[in-house]
Amino acid sequence: MPQKLLTRRELRQRVEVYLNDDELHRVGTKAEAAGLSRSGFIRRVALGQRVDAVPTANAENWQSLARLAGNLNQIAHAINAGRAEGVDPALIDALQQEVRALRRALLGVIS
Repeated sequence: MPQKLLTRRELRQRVEVYLNDDELHRVGTKAEAAGLSRSGFIRRVALGQRVDAVPTANAENWQSLARLAGNLNQIAHAINAGRAEGVDPALIDALQQEVRALRRALLGVIS
């Protein structure tokens, strides 16, 4: 199983990579297709982690699920910080797992 990427706050070492215009464009295109920033894409590839491009037909659904995943994450953080009451943390966790499964299905990844 691939390692979880560190948050921006946890990343403290900067590495410079020199690319020509064509290489930069190709990296940007692949990163966008995978729904990642250029640095996130390069980091995953450099660490040997799997990078899947979202099929064009599923891109809209992928983006909708990404927004939903972000909302669920915000709710989970609010619960953990004691700012939300009346929401079952186990339910939020289960919903997050379902969203991850749906996103994997859009990529054609079977788990």
